[in-house]
Amino acid sequence: MEIVEKMPVRLKVASIIRKAILSGEFADGEALSLTDTANRLKVSRTPVREAFQLLESEGLIELRMNREAVVHKIDADFIRDHFDMRVLLEGEAIARATANRDVVQQLRTLQDSVPRGDGADLSAVYDTYNHDFHHRIWEGAGSKKLYAFLESLWNGPSYSRTRGSTVNHSLSVEEHNTMLVRMEQGDAEGAKAMMREHILRSRDIILESLTLQ
Repeated sequence: MEIVEKMPVRLKVASIIRKAILSGEFADGEALSLTDTANRLKVSRTPVREAFQLLESEGLIELRMNREAVVHKIDADFIRDHFDMRVLLEGEAIARATANRDVVQQLRTLQDSVPRGDGADLSAVYDTYNHDFHHRIWEGAGSKKLYAFLESLWNGPSYSRTRGSTVNHSLSVEEHNTMLVRMEQGDAEGAKAMMREHILRSRDIILESLTLQ
């Protein structure tokens, strides 16, 4: 069974909305309707309501009595804190997963299935590939609590409106490959260092977009 199928719907919804907020798709003070959001994402209102509650606990939105959620202003400190937590937890996850040779082989199979090189078209496959690459690492760490924490932080790929997503897709694929090579070599610390670089690059892209708004 693919790991993507294991993520509860409420967390998938929270991930989509979180990504949109962090990347600036939703503006400060914008109201998100429970019903409209459910219709847009083609899910029932229950997982959207649960996702709203999760995002409110993170400080991303404020719930209103009329079944709306109002988006909070996202500042640089919030972005740094969010990605710092991902660095700590995903670094630990990849260090642990390096010892799991079955997961390392699964990652190699996944990595080799993705188009690479100049002119590679990743638009149709990147989101699923990126999700599976990270989630297989989390699962390979062998800790349900660590997996749950990381799942709650997952925001997927987030790109600045001033940088092409195609370039970022290609960079991410190459960074994933570098991580994987280090895992294949049994270099847990090297894989952890590459994961840190990979996540902080995403952070810096978002911080750059904030300064340009």
